[in-house]
Amino acid sequence: MSTFVIEHNTRVGDNPCVESKSPSKLHQSSFIQLDDWFEGYAHFLDLNVWPLSSVVETIWDDATKSWNVVIDRGAMSHHSKIKHIVLATATASSDLDLDRKTLDESIEE
Repeated sequence: MSTFVIEHNTRVGDNPCVESKSPSKLHQSSFIQLDDWFEGYAHFLDLNVWPLSSVVETIWDDATKSWNVVIDRGAMSHHSKIKHIVLATATASSDLDLDRKTLDESIEE
């Protein structure tokens, strides 16, 4: 398979609805409509989505210039060797705390 989407939640786009603490029913209903839109988008573009999954481990293989990735899919783990990883998080998620010195050293190598 050429691409796949790892989705932590049950459905694509569930994050705003699941994490919203808004007491407003109007606010909540707009999230549900957005969730449905994301689900439809994934369906109509025939995206390969793995719900209730998470990336457990990523290891860079310098010899093959690829990533060895372990994905937890609930009852089983999936191991994959891939060239590119794109990480997308919710807009309201907390910032990643990267060690800038280590990051700079790895870029220079």
